Amino acid sequence: MYHLSKAKYRLLEKVSRKGIISALAFDQRGALKRMMAAHQDTEPAPWQIEALKALVSEELTPYASSILLDPEYGLPAT
Repeated sequence: MYHLSKAKYRLLEKVSRKGIISALAFDQRGALKRMMAAHQDTEPAPWQIEALKALVSEELTPYASSILLDPEYGLPAT
């Protein structure tokens, strides 16, 4: 079993619920573009990707202890 120092344990408590970090990973770009393109006639525009990332982030962030976003589309969506 792994032993955590008291300091590390206190920090983990701040970013987790019951010792579990629930990170939302939404840093995909290529795969997301392909999925979106499959449902429309053209390649998705940057604003569409940013809008989707903003919507998903807004809805799911309350349930996550952290979120991973890409700098290209995710950062403008924050």
